[in-house]
Amino acid sequence: KTEGLTVYVHDGKEYVSDKEHICILPKNSSYIFNCKKEGLCLMLELETLDNLSLPLMSVKVNNIDEIINEFYKIEHALNFKTSGKRFSAVKGAYSILEKISDQLNLEYSSPKTNELLAPAIKYIEENLDSSAPSNEFLASLCNISCVYFRKIFTKKFSMPPSKYITMLKIQRAKGLIIGDSVSMTDISTSCGFSSIYHFSKMFKKHFGISPTEYVKKQSKNKTTD
Repeated sequence: KTEGLTVYVHDGKEYVSDKEHICILPKNSSYIFNCKKEGLCLMLELETLDNLSLPLMSVKVNNIDEIINEFYKIEHALNFKTSGKRFSAVKGAYSILEKISDQLNLEYSSPKTNELLAPAIKYIEENLDSSAPSNEFLASLCNISCVYFRKIFTKKFSMPPSKYITMLKIQRAKGLIIGDSVSMTDISTSCGFSSIYHFSKMFKKHFGISPTEYVKKQSKNKTTD
């Protein structure tokens, strides 16, 4: 927004969209919104190659004028350029995402937070083949309270620990599916899922298709190439 104020509500949490905050609303996410003050709203809609599971978020940005300028560059390219306009638009979109990402890194990746969470992150990454550890256990590795651990973890990764762990497991499973002819049962076990049913359910939730359908899609793409 260049002016005005809208508040989005998801799972009881509010996400502000105004001149200082950019809202990211993933496809198929559910929310309600209340436009508290009218104003011009600039929107960028894009599709990714994979059905990424992204959190709904509100990002406070310090470089808003630079981001707004990128929006107008995209508009100008699409409306007035006769050649290379698609490339210019994609370039502008990536520039906007890069500026938002830089802001997130500044806000959520302080050296102190990284240092505090390092033992938990190390344990998670080294034990993806096991069942997900509890917040209490991870907090004890960091020598901080469970409440504080969950707070700073969620702030840094924009998702709670349980969701972050599941995301890593699914990404690992996806890599195994692409890179080797391992059975779905073995992949499910090596990624710490309680059953192949649970693995298939979570995979489809993240990528929109079942593991078997994903394998067929990859095989078809290789054949086409």
